[in-house]
Amino acid sequence: MPANPLHFLVILPLHLKSPSRFDALTLLIASTFVDLEMVFGFILGYPISHGIIHSYLIVLTIYPLFLSIIFYYLFKRTNGEMKKTYDKLRLNPKSIDLSFKHIFVNCVVGGVSHLFLDMWTHESSPFLFYPLTTVNPFWLSQTSILVTLATLLLSGYSIQLWWRNGFKTRTNYE
Repeated sequence: MPANPLHFLVILPLHLKSPSRFDALTLLIASTFVDLEMVFGFILGYPISHGIIHSYLIVLTIYPLFLSIIFYYLFKRTNGEMKKTYDKLRLNPKSIDLSFKHIFVNCVVGGVSHLFLDMWTHESSPFLFYPLTTVNPFWLSQTSILVTLATLLLSGYSIQLWWRNGFKTRTNYE
């Protein structure tokens, strides 16, 4: 199963190749926050498992809407600080699009990419296609290691792109 940071690194090339369409920070948060469900479950004493947020129904509707409202508000309130953060991370701050539609689409892409990687590597994902079924028909058993290896390769490619392209685009903001 891919580690949480790898969920982001797999889709980082979207931003690096098309920064005007894909926002790195929104992709980062949307592709990793899905797993907060397991943290809250652990805190409440439930077994660590994928719950209702790990379903395409939620990731395509409520999840991106909720995150988009929060991001839109935060981005509007901290626009100058956000650009400085992007500059420090070498993530092309000139390309930030703060429209609600843009943020929403990025949240959908981040959430769907997370589920797409998880559906191959988690046998127990009862809500993946809720309410249609409570089993995960895509689980690959022992061959799920191939998905993890592909994730590692894509993550390495992302880091290489980020190193090569991101560090060349530094811009100073006063």
